[in-house]
Amino acid sequence: MNYDTFRCVPKVGYYDNGYEICPQCSAGCTKCSNLAVCLQCSQKYFLYNQSCYQNCPPRNYFDSSTRACQLCPYDCLTCDSNRNCLTCNDRDNRFYSNANQRCLPQIGYYDNSNTIAVQCPQGCASCSSSTLCTYCTDGYFLTSDSLCYFGSCPARYYKDSTTRSCQNCAYDCYTCTDGILCKSCNTQSDFRVFSLTNSRCVPAPGYYESLKTTAFGCSQGCSKCFSPQNCSYCLSDFYLFSDGFCYKNCPQRYFSG
Repeated sequence: MNYDTFRCVPKVGYYDNGYEICPQCSAGCTKCSNLAVCLQCSQKYFLYNQSCYQNCPPRNYFDSSTRACQLCPYDCLTCDSNRNCLTCNDRDNRFYSNANQRCLPQIGYYDNSNTIAVQCPQGCASCSSSTLCTYCTDGYFLTSDSLCYFGSCPARYYKDSTTRSCQNCAYDCYTCTDGILCKSCNTQSDFRVFSLTNSRCVPAPGYYESLKTTAFGCSQGCSKCFSPQNCSYCLSDFYLFSDGFCYKNCPQRYFSG
């Protein structure tokens, strides 16, 4: 009897369904709104997903203050009340770390804040995303665009076996043996040719040194220059004038010689 309302209320472990006889709550439940929704459990049971359990399911821990099962951190298979991982699941691509008591991604996987660690790009031993590698596996070399290349490096890079990375060639080289000496040049897009004198890629005829990958074009009729306004040699049938340009015909008051 509830003397505040002068009504007969359900006993502990039962609920009111609007009929004379109150149905019993599910096993271990002391207070419920219906058979499927428990609100409070008995001493030996723990509340989880509106049901009572004798043990918390995997990825949950027992919270003694609420007598309920609370979620572990996303990476743990089981954890303690301080939310430190106790065990990990290999199928999550994770291993247990004693240093920080968490389940870290296995080699070749990265943490995206979900239970299952995600695989890195091909040849990558450590990465921060599906496109950003930080360290490569044996036989692969890391480039500045954070990708791993097998066996060799792409054009404009050379292999550094010590760091397992691809290092930049000198700005003028298309391929190189180290950061200084070129092996080949790109004539079509860089407008450079190989020099046997210093093993570098020098500007092709009609182009000048820009200190950038691509050589810049001289002015019309000029075969060698230091800038568009400073030609030193002209093509055949062109004549160099004192203003630094090449002319097909000499200006008035001048003759070709």
